[in-house]
Amino acid sequence: MAAREPEQELERLLQAAATDPAARPAFTHALLDSVVYVLGTYDGELVDGVVRSGGSLQIVMIDEHEDYLMPFFTSEEAMRRYLAKHPETDARHVRVTCRELFERSRGMRLVINPDSPYGKFFVAEEVDALLLGDEPGVTREVLQADQQVLVGAAAHVPPELPAVLTRFLAQRPTVEAAHLGWIVHPDGRSGYLLVVVASDGDHAMEGFGSVNIGELTDGKTLDVVVVPPDPDNSLLLTAPRFYLRDSR
Repeated sequence: MAAREPEQELERLLQAAATDPAARPAFTHALLDSVVYVLGTYDGELVDGVVRSGGSLQIVMIDEHEDYLMPFFTSEEAMRRYLAKHPETDARHVRVTCRELFERSRGMRLVINPDSPYGKFFVAEEVDALLLGDEPGVTREVLQADQQVLVGAAAHVPPELPAVLTRFLAQRPTVEAAHLGWIVHPDGRSGYLLVVVASDGDHAMEGFGSVNIGELTDGKTLDVVVVPPDPDNSLLLTAPRFYLRDSR
């Protein structure tokens, strides 16, 4: 693969993620192991032109309303476009794997491809989750055997929610069907309920945290339950189905 092809692919994934939430997991998955560009200097030894562990990496920061952002770029072209808009910026730069950059910038806010049509901010909590292999923005809860919840159809479903979920689930071959409803917990908490029918529960929702589905739920939570195929499952009988994998 030519040297520029990985950079072009990462930019393509970033553009897709900016326009379609269902495309965000693919971008996040590719990003961590990609080589990115940062403005700054490095006093250690480069390996194949890339910063590795060890040495001191000094990175140019963006001052944003008395707060600081660490910029990085998908490609040299993206970095040059930024420098053209900010000619006062020191143009010295290095290449570093995104994982190494995230490790070195724990606690910071970062932004990829600032001042471009397609970019993304990363907060410290999201970076920590990605480095740990966790799903950012996702919490896990175990229902007790005697805990009763109320499940039914949602009175209102945001129009884009089923469409984005469908595109996300269609990328996961182990998912056979999905139902979307409403759930009320004993403590009064309520929100949308996604019931995913999958033969492999471990991979059915992999990457879902990157979708940032809260943007589409009008601020309501979305509880996700993954169940094996069973036509008699009460959740499947109560929450309306919106997705069925095409078996052709």
